[in-house]
Amino acid sequence: MNVRPRAWISSLVLATALGVASPAAARDDASPYETAKTAWETGDLDGATPLYEQAVTEGGLNAAQVVEASARVGTYMAASGKPEKALSSFRLCAAIDPGFQLPPESGPKAAALYARARKEAAQMGGKLELTAEVPTHAEPGRKVSVVAHIPEGFAPLADKITIEVKDPAGGKPWRSSAPADATVTFDVPGSAITSGANLFVRFAAVDAHGNRYAEAEARLKVKGRAPVVEAVPEPTPDDEDEEAKPPPPASAGFWSWSSPWPYAIGGAILAGSIGIYAATRPSDSVTVNAPAWR
Repeated sequence: MNVRPRAWISSLVLATALGVASPAAARDDASPYETAKTAWETGDLDGATPLYEQAVTEGGLNAAQVVEASARVGTYMAASGKPEKALSSFRLCAAIDPGFQLPPESGPKAAALYARARKEAAQMGGKLELTAEVPTHAEPGRKVSVVAHIPEGFAPLADKITIEVKDPAGGKPWRSSAPADATVTFDVPGSAITSGANLFVRFAAVDAHGNRYAEAEARLKVKGRAPVVEAVPEPTPDDEDEEAKPPPPASAGFWSWSSPWPYAIGGAILAGSIGIYAATRPSDSVTVNAPAWR
């Protein structure tokens, strides 16, 4: 039995809305992604789809959010009778997370197109993966080379690879990026390799909008001792009694200081020297869509 696109969307709306016990309205300050998620989960598929596309265009999403956006836009396009746009979205979804499963209410058209996208991804190597080689130890003041690899067939789908080296004890992080290629080398300068530091090295595979398709962190231990910072002693009551002079004026800055906050890293810290993660890039013509396989 053939089902018209609008009829299938209506049934999908009903199934989606029934799965939400107490839908909440989006906040006035909610991002396009948050607003899209709320709209979809309350059955407003027509409103949610362009918001998901806007969210991807504005950037800053992580891999799970991109997969969600791509899967839902693909589902809507399939139900709307736009198989090519649906397939393009599903290709991106399958490339980032080939284990992702569409919910049953997505419908037979979406399921068939998504199965095709997963099959194509498998033929290209299964998953877009980026392998980063990071030494576990380094000499202070000497540059450290990091080599990133992407399977040649998938390299054109990534826009760039970024790196950040951060000392959790404080200091300015070192950041860089390079166009995605099958092999990318980063040379971390010696100025970022400080004695005794236990550095966090963060990698991200991003698209042209800054959406993070994959992230990984590794530790890099620098030999030597960390610089010792002397603490300013606090005055005791006896000192205050003996000293008749008033405290220096505020402009002298004696009573003001700052302490570096620990640098919080999300996700699991990789053990060893190699991190593996995926990277893809959506098409320029359709916001959340992946380019066709080459």
